[in-house]
Amino acid sequence: MNPDLERLDEIVVAETLLDRKDVFMDRSDAFIVLAGGVGSLDELAEVMASNQLGIINKPIGILNTAGYYDHLIAWMKKGVAEGFISDANFDELIITDSCEDLVEKIVSEVRPAADDWTNRLGL
Repeated sequence: MNPDLERLDEIVVAETLLDRKDVFMDRSDAFIVLAGGVGSLDELAEVMASNQLGIINKPIGILNTAGYYDHLIAWMKKGVAEGFISDANFDELIITDSCEDLVEKIVSEVRPAADDWTNRLGL
């Protein structure tokens, strides 16, 4: 057996990508987005939307290493300015370029009330 696998407590196998996202959204206490591609963007959008709709209520951090997500963050700010993304939904994102800072902010974050989804929609 692979020595790295021996250190694992559990292996979770999902049948589909949608099942995989359901598992990680259910089992995670927080989400950290690292530099990545379409999959990372998809997962970020799904978690943001799920928080916005009150399906989950968990911190979301973006590790913006070397400005990797600068253009995405600018796009989101434009979405806020034009009314497509609520201030509350964007403001819940924890964005930093420091691993230590990101973890510290996630651990110390006070979440809005779980049933406060109307504020997250900007209503």
